[in-house]
Amino acid sequence: MKCPSCQQEPISFKRWLVLFDPVRLVCRSCGAKLMLKQHWRTRYHLISIVVALLIIAPTVLSFFGVIAFGEIGDMFLYAGILIILALMSLSAYFWNRFEYKQDQQ
Repeated sequence: MKCPSCQQEPISFKRWLVLFDPVRLVCRSCGAKLMLKQHWRTRYHLISIVVALLIIAPTVLSFFGVIAFGEIGDMFLYAGILIILALMSLSAYFWNRFEYKQDQQ
């Protein structure tokens, strides 16, 4: 990831991981306001929705009795591990591939 204005890294990977919404950010080197390019923004939001559904679905299914609550413990453990591993992989992928453009606002 490079700032289109100064060609430096706009934010550290550690800081980027804790951002709630990495769609807009400010370059730490030159202060340029950056926005994620449209195709990356769409991918990011779609993947965020899928992850949210994976986290919420077991709870909703157990509430309506589709899944017995006792069976959900092991499923939460395995699903949690898989989600954490998937998020780590996605974060590294996005960090390397995200392209930002200078925000005109």
